This record gives sequence, C-alpha cells and structure tokens, in this order.
Amino acid sequence: MHIPIRTAIPNEAIEKDESNGLVLWSVIEEIIDDESFLIHLPTHRGLYYEFPLVRDFTVRFSTETSMFSFKALFRGVVRKDGLVMLARLRRISDIVESQMRRSYRLECSIYARILRHPEHSYEAVPTEKTCKVLDLSDNGACVVTSERIVKREKFMLAFDIDFFVAVECEARRVFRSNHPDYIHGVGCQFLDLDQKSQDRIYGYIMKVQIERRRLTR
Repeated sequence: MHIPIRTAIPNEAIEKDESNGLVLWSVIEEIIDDESFLIHLPTHRGLYYEFPLVRDFTVRFSTETSMFSFKALFRGVVRKDGLVMLARLRRISDIVESQMRRSYRLECSIYARILRHPEHSYEAVPTEKTCKVLDLSDNGACVVTSERIVKREKFMLAFDIDFFVAVECEARRVFRSNHPDYIHGVGCQFLDLDQKSQDRIYGYIMKVQIERRRLTR
C-alpha cells in the first residue's frame, strides 16, 4: 500500500508551530495494525532524517479527492531485506480530514478560453478570447486576459488539463496584471461545476503537486 504522505516536523525552537516546520515526503510501506505502520525513512539534505524520539508530529496523506492527518510518534528504524530503511511510526490520535487551502491550490500556466456573454462583449454573439490560468483550485481560478472583465460578470471558462473543463464563472476580483501578454487579471469562482469534475480537478492538483515535490527532493 503506497500512499504519498507528508510529515511536518516542528523546529525544536518553535513550540509545535507546523507552519514553520520541516516538510518531509515518504510512502507507507506496510500497515502493521490499526495504530502501527512502516514508512520509507525520509531523507533531509542527503541524509536519512533523525526523527525526534519523544515529540509527536503530524502525518498527512492524500487520496484522490481528500487529505487526512493524524499525530504520530517515532518508534524506531527497521531494515528490510538488508537494503531498504524503514521508520516504524505509531498513530496516537484519530484520523481527521485536513483540507488546508494550500493543499489544493496550484500555481500553473495553462492556456484557456473565455466565452463572454453579448451584453459584456458589445457584440451580437458571444465572443471567445484566449487567456491563461495562473492559479487553479477546485472551486475557482486566477485568470489573466487581454480583455477587461468587470466585477460580478459571468462568463464561460474552458481549459484542458488531464481532461477538458468548461465551467461558468463569476468574476469576484479584477485587477491590473503584470503578465507580459495579458494586462487584465480576474479572480473567478466556479458556479456550476459538478462534484465529479470538482473531484477530478482536486485529484489533478494533488498529482501535480506531488510530482513537483518529488522532482525537488
């Protein structure tokens, strides 16, 4: 059973302030029982990380649509087949859903299309313009475009990630962009995204975030 997880280890000088903690990545190798499990011993700066012996820390793991967390304690190192170094951890709290905003937002650069309604495009038919999505979540996006969009304006946004998305949006924030190709910025909220599409966007964001962090390890 391999589940990407994140362990946030507080600095010794900071009293359990996980926002300033060290973030390590690993995978679960084996679940021993309801409380104990083995993970691949994570590395930090090229060396195996030495877990604190008495202090608890937070373990977070993700599924395709959700993120969960629990508190754990380090219970020793195990060597598997004489090669793989594993850490034995014990869960000491309940598993709770942990939907932090930073966990499901994605900085990106995705070409997209905006379809504006005639009353806002000053033409008899809807107009379609290219734009870029610079920030994506499962309930909205930050978009830059060459056309000025007014606050509360509704429009269709279409883009491709691992699948095609077309969703009606409402402009909740408008600003001047410093993007070299698009001068208008729009923070928009998705209005009619069904739960399946929302879950798929969330899964895509989690997948890309995990891939990026693995590349920077």
